[in-house]
Amino acid sequence: MKLRMFEILGIGQIAPTLKSKKLPIKTAHSLTKIMMAANPELEFYQTEFQKIINQYGMKNDKGELIFADESKNSVKIQPGKEAECQKATNELLNLEVELNVNAKLKLEDFGNLEISVDDLMPLMPFIEE
Repeated sequence: MKLRMFEILGIGQIAPTLKSKKLPIKTAHSLTKIMMAANPELEFYQTEFQKIINQYGMKNDKGELIFADESKNSVKIQPGKEAECQKATNELLNLEVELNVNAKLKLEDFGNLEISVDDLMPLMPFIEE
């Protein structure tokens, strides 16, 4: 199944929420297969994103990245390199990836599980109606 990297990131974001839910064994199995197939792609993303940050991020005299704030959630980008950095990030996010998984889900597989729209969205390519 072909997905864009940003769709796979969505799977990675909902995985912790779904892992703790009590689900029928078939549903849990399908979700596990999806998450296991997504993991190598998530690792690839992290590696490539770190390369982009290292290339475009501002660094101090010691060669360490300079963060935009104390939370250390964002790195300052070199002046004049913002567009290049954004382009590289967008290319990575929109990279088409083949996810080798046959898992299919149906809405009824989730039983009475309450799930937000944000959590359901990444699973939509796997849900048969």
